[in-house]
Amino acid sequence: MDSKKYKQALNLFNEQSAIATNSTIVIAIKACTQLHDYKTGFDIQQKLSSKALNDPYIQTSLIHFYSLITNRMSEKALDLFDTMTVEPDHVTLIVLLNVCAQVASDRTKKIGKKLLQQISNNYQNDNIVLNTAIHMLMKFGDIKSAENIFYSIKNKDNFTFGAMMKGTDFIR
Repeated sequence: MDSKKYKQALNLFNEQSAIATNSTIVIAIKACTQLHDYKTGFDIQQKLSSKALNDPYIQTSLIHFYSLITNRMSEKALDLFDTMTVEPDHVTLIVLLNVCAQVASDRTKKIGKKLLQQISNNYQNDNIVLNTAIHMLMKFGDIKSAENIFYSIKNKDNFTFGAMMKGTDFIR
């Protein structure tokens, strides 16, 4: 979708927000993310009911939205993750691992380790998730854990090798 379509989607959402469904809310949040329209994204979240905020698709969209703004908003993405009642899906997991790598605080290290437990159970053959986990661990300076994941990947790709090589830049 190009920016014109995202703007049209937001305009339509604003006109019909009184009858918005969870699906249209997700689309509106995604449009805000793509357009970097943070004010509208914040406004949408502020108007959501607690029931809507517990919808896993809305939570995922908001996590993605906040993770793209700044480190300060990355903390907001992590706050939303803490309220999730379902396990993160593939995309949310990648976003959260990237947020953890970006912030690299004690809190994100704890969350990152929690996410790694979910990876070992559900995403053993997902190179994108595993490569992102390697990136995060290297940012944390946890070379041993990154190597363990690296060696566990059966079908390494260029990104797998790149995550390990780039990781050495973080620990110098």
